Amino acid sequence: MSRHRFLTPRCAGQPRTVHPAPAGTGRVAGALRRPIQPCWKAPPRRRPSRPPRTGLYRTSNGPRQGGRRPRGPGAPTREGGPVPEQQQIPDVRKSVTVNATPEECFRAFTERLAEWWPPSHVLLEKERAGLAFEPGVGGRYYEWDVDGNEIDWGVVLVWEPPHRLAMTWRVDGRFRSIPDDERASEIEVEFTPTDDGTLVSLAHVRLHKHGPDAERIFSALDGPSPGETLARFAQVL
Repeated sequence: MSRHRFLTPRCAGQPRTVHPAPAGTGRVAGALRRPIQPCWKAPPRRRPSRPPRTGLYRTSNGPRQGGRRPRGPGAPTREGGPVPEQQQIPDVRKSVTVNATPEECFRAFTERLAEWWPPSHVLLEKERAGLAFEPGVGGRYYEWDVDGNEIDWGVVLVWEPPHRLAMTWRVDGRFRSIPDDERASEIEVEFTPTDDGTLVSLAHVRLHKHGPDAERIFSALDGPSPGETLARFAQVL
């Protein structure tokens, strides 16, 4: 009997394999035992590519090229905490027009402080005996009680009679005194002459410096209190 040769299927690039048929059979023994290898492979899965970040994003200073968006005001730090310096706390502004000259207004504001300062605004534990300004930049404005104990409300930052005055405000969210200006906001006062007298403008600024107390202080100041203070001031002129 003639011997037959069978060819095992192969893929492109693989060598040809020949299996001789055993005598007396017309079959290739190896063909039953040896599995046929597939001649294709599935292509690797590819993740969709992301376009490069080459566009423009807008910052407070205008468009800027780049891929990472900058932190905006009030954005958390990597540690998760807020940035107090960037808290967005609005200024509180009040004004009143009085029938007096800017010179008279400036003197009344700085020399007759105890006459118009609200009696409820007290940092002392005992009864208040007086209030006063120390004139000039760096001077204190402070109060003292009947025993002579003193507490500073802040220090003078701007002293420009008769038109402008500015000072720090050393008070926390529970209306208690704080020892320095690190967490103190500021008060700006302007005396502008008008046809009817003088426009007295009071602005409470940099409230973000109070840190966690900033919003609470803003809520208190944005009420009627500053307006009542200016109304009391107008009554002494």
